[in-house]
Amino acid sequence: MTYNHIFTSSRPRTDRLPDFGFAPDFSAESGEKIYVCEKPLSSGGFFARILLNISAAVFEVRVFDSATGERYALFDLPSAQGAFVGALREEIRGIVDDFCRACCDTVNLHEDYADFITGCFGVAPDFPWAESGQGADEAGKIRRKKAHADSAVFRCPNGKWFALLMSVSCKSLGLGDETQRIHVVNLKAAPEDIPLLIDNRSIFPAYHMNKSHWITVALTAATDFERLKTLTKKSYALVE
Repeated sequence: MTYNHIFTSSRPRTDRLPDFGFAPDFSAESGEKIYVCEKPLSSGGFFARILLNISAAVFEVRVFDSATGERYALFDLPSAQGAFVGALREEIRGIVDDFCRACCDTVNLHEDYADFITGCFGVAPDFPWAESGQGADEAGKIRRKKAHADSAVFRCPNGKWFALLMSVSCKSLGLGDETQRIHVVNLKAAPEDIPLLIDNRSIFPAYHMNKSHWITVALTAATDFERLKTLTKKSYALVE
């Protein structure tokens, strides 16, 4: 099971990994450097093996039977229910939280990025969906306001937007499930550049916009902030 959502606000530090139990390794499939750690679990003779690939922003946990060495497949099935599986997942969540506290620096790229746009282009955001749901029941309006609370548009002087900040589910980008959300920005890009930009790690096909002219960039700790600035300046120039 993957917990890649931790990269939305955490940046692992390699100097702290050994104290948590990680040792470097190399992926037989890609040749990339990864880190591996094993933790015993209190739930009935199982242990967790954690695979960390910092460059690919991957944090994967696999559960094995200590006696047989076989992988416990039910842990990886979201549809699997029951007290035992639930206890395993709860214990793993605790290990993931411990990892973030012990091995990571926290970042807030969302706020830093909004500050960059304001300072670089001299524009303030507007929130076109803040009042969505007119005429709906009060509970419905509250739900919609929460959903769009982080949706902000930055516009060029011609009134057209060059950056759309929003919060989306990790599942919509193929990074996790519906319960996990991350901040992203939609930016305009030259059609001929888009296939070269998309890596499905930090840059994705545009979410809910024309994929031939726009891209979605995740505002996560794994994102290259300097590259993000360059892409934003290009978006502004294209829209202007």
